[in-house]
Amino acid sequence: RPCLFLRLDLESALGKLTARQRQVVDLWVAGHTEQGIAALLAISQPAVHKLLTKARACLRRILGQ
Repeated sequence: RPCLFLRLDLESALGKLTARQRQVVDLWVAGHTEQGIAALLAISQPAVHKLLTKARACLRRILGQ
């Protein structure tokens, strides 16, 4: 049961990300590198890095870690 609650919390937290942050996080979780994500989305690698950094900070804040 605790895993279910964690999953629900995580899904709720992911819902708070911007659409672009969520897209980048989804690709990263799927195993893509920052450079690979940049190529797929036609954006720079530093932009991907910034999106991931902001998304992680947001998730930490929401999940209280």
